[in-house]
Amino acid sequence: AGIRSEAEAAGSRLPAPTAARLLGRAWDGLEGGKRIFDVRVSERVRVLNGEGAIVYAREPLRLRLDVFGPHSTPLLSLVQRGDSLAVRLHEQRRFVEGTSADPRFAELTEGRAFTGPELVGALLGAYDADRLLQGAADTLAWSAGGEWVVALLERNRAHRFTYAQADSSLRTYRQERGGRLAYRVRFSDYRAVAGRARPFRVELEDVGGRRTVRVDVRRETLDPDVDVEDDAFRLAPF
Repeated sequence: AGIRSEAEAAGSRLPAPTAARLLGRAWDGLEGGKRIFDVRVSERVRVLNGEGAIVYAREPLRLRLDVFGPHSTPLLSLVQRGDSLAVRLHEQRRFVEGTSADPRFAELTEGRAFTGPELVGALLGAYDADRLLQGAADTLAWSAGGEWVVALLERNRAHRFTYAQADSSLRTYRQERGGRLAYRVRFSDYRAVAGRARPFRVELEDVGGRRTVRVDVRRETLDPDVDVEDDAFRLAPF
């Protein structure tokens, strides 16, 4: 109801097809590549500094994410092949494999979607628009304070994207569940990589502040013909 009220009160609305193109712009331009980044995870009184890498090819969709803590200790490995997902949490020695909608992935992070497609979208600065649009019952878009807001409404969840009108760059992603904000992602420090604007800082935050993840990209390579072996996109149980 809150999102619908905001959209109705907006002075400028965006047609749904235009909103879909805006939503899909970053994802459609991904092609393939690799990001190397530093990561800082703050959770209650614990702070962890590490590093990570994500390698991806969009057609067909394949990606691998690895995050390491101090002394190159493996923490998280995630592989996605189309709609199939596999996650290994090394410290807990937990392994889950299934479709991206499998509720066990949310259980891994106590219901916070810091694994799975939302995390991958955040780390790449691009979300799979087709997947989100297929799951949405309604799409709303409007103008607010020099930004475009695109909201995708599901039965008990909403995805909200905010874009700068000046350059159409993604600035925030918010996920709401049951009408309440669950978490948000902020994108900043955009830089040109192979002629494309890419966010070099990503900040994920629980609404309650219990967990925050900050990613600072060291370098990125965009390559539509990225050479990735199939074996690199498989995870085995412990």
